[in-house]
Amino acid sequence: MHNSNKQICGFSGEYRFLSNFYPVQITIDGVVYQSSEHYYMSQKTDDQLIRDRIIEAKTPGIAKRLGAKIKLRPDWNEKYKMKSMLTAVLHKFLAPEMWERLDATDDAYLEETNHWGDVYWGVCDGVGENWLGKILMHTRKTYRIAND
Repeated sequence: MHNSNKQICGFSGEYRFLSNFYPVQITIDGVVYQSSEHYYMSQKTDDQLIRDRIIEAKTPGIAKRLGAKIKLRPDWNEKYKMKSMLTAVLHKFLAPEMWERLDATDDAYLEETNHWGDVYWGVCDGVGENWLGKILMHTRKTYRIAND
């Protein structure tokens, strides 16, 4: 049984692995992505040439910058955004060493605290929906149920 009142706010230092910028390869539908950020950003377009540029980006930061400049696919809405992020995170923690690290967060509240103004996926200056943190906690709970 996991019990904790611990909070992990901000995905840096020993908790950097929780960030979508953490360099861990994930494979989805036979395509290898260098990070969950690469996957998420590539899903924003249905143009295969642009998608390939994002997938091949040298860093998650470059993938994010490319994804910020593209014409969004017509069906890019809240539901599709959430599904894409959930898929990215679920695949990221399929690797046993990644799952062990997530499991080791015990039952800590996970918050993607940031200073760049992301109040959808995270929390900035105490304000935000923290959807990335919620997805991480959901993934942790789901995998524990599956592994019991």
